[in-house]
Amino acid sequence: MDFVYFDEIKNGPQTENYYLCSVIVPEAHIMDFGDRVEKLATRYFGCTERTKGTEIHACPIVQGTNNFKKHDLTKRVKLFKDMLSLLHQYRMKDDPINLIKVKIQIHYIQHKNKSPGEWALMYLVEKVDELLRSKNSKGILIGDRDKQYVNSQTEDINMYMASGTSAAFGREINNIVDTVHFTDSHFSRLIQMADIYTYLVRLLDYDSKDLKYPQKQIVEYATSLNLHCPNKVQIWPTEESWWVPK
Repeated sequence: MDFVYFDEIKNGPQTENYYLCSVIVPEAHIMDFGDRVEKLATRYFGCTERTKGTEIHACPIVQGTNNFKKHDLTKRVKLFKDMLSLLHQYRMKDDPINLIKVKIQIHYIQHKNKSPGEWALMYLVEKVDELLRSKNSKGILIGDRDKQYVNSQTEDINMYMASGTSAAFGREINNIVDTVHFTDSHFSRLIQMADIYTYLVRLLDYDSKDLKYPQKQIVEYATSLNLHCPNKVQIWPTEESWWVPK
């Protein structure tokens, strides 16, 4: 069994992009990996409480906002790098953690029958199922609770599990179990890890000359750990796609 934690970012550099990424943790590592993320949070915040005030959230870490306001920048960057280092360590293990990147290039979409978030979710489900099938495993989806979308996302995923995805080359979904499960992100350190990874994926799309401290240093560190290479990628649409306006 694998635990599939996913998170989103609704826009990206220069153009409107929608990112939906996942950190997939095998059952063999779920307790140890979760404990080690918890230790990083406890060391940083000085307590074991899981509240909005002790949530590890990428954008506030980098920008020094919300619960990271007035925190020392060096300390914040170290927390971000420690999260990336931990992710890297578990990608090196037998039965490693896997990473999936889905990027929807909104400016290329011609068909408006789905929102960017709906396209992203569909492709994420396909890529997760594909990865699970390749390792002969089953997985459960776990995401951040967004009251505006939780019902529609649950309905869509249940539909894909029952009758396949709805793209031009739709696929059967046979390796995701039960249904999608949502919780508030401050309760789950591993959803917070998915948030860190998704933010990193967006940073990696920037031209390096446009990055400043600490974003540039974070990207350089992540690249040195090979975190710029996910296990599965879906970028849609592309300029070569038949549905792109000419």
